[in-house]
Amino acid sequence: MDRWLPVKKIAATYRPGKRVKEWIKFKCAGAAEVTITGFKAGSLGPHSIIVGVDAHGIEVQVKTLNDQWRADFATSAAAQINRTLVISYQEKTREGRYRHPMADHLL
Repeated sequence: MDRWLPVKKIAATYRPGKRVKEWIKFKCAGAAEVTITGFKAGSLGPHSIIVGVDAHGIEVQVKTLNDQWRADFATSAAAQINRTLVISYQEKTREGRYRHPMADHLL
């Protein structure tokens, strides 16, 4: 599968190093479910990074979605362990790791 899908006007020419409105790049995205195993401290506090593992045993680290999530995790971090987090990502590497994973929502 292509990593991205270019869309352009028929008469538009490619200009290396330039972003022009005649070319639009759509990145492919996937989704996966991850079981939360813990949290790590980051620049936004002690619960700003969610650590989890997918069904294949691949560890994933993503930033928390927003301030509300960080506040909720600060008051009930233990209750979040083993909860399912849905992440989005751009692609998977050959090793099965997620490229550019981002938190999406909790189940």
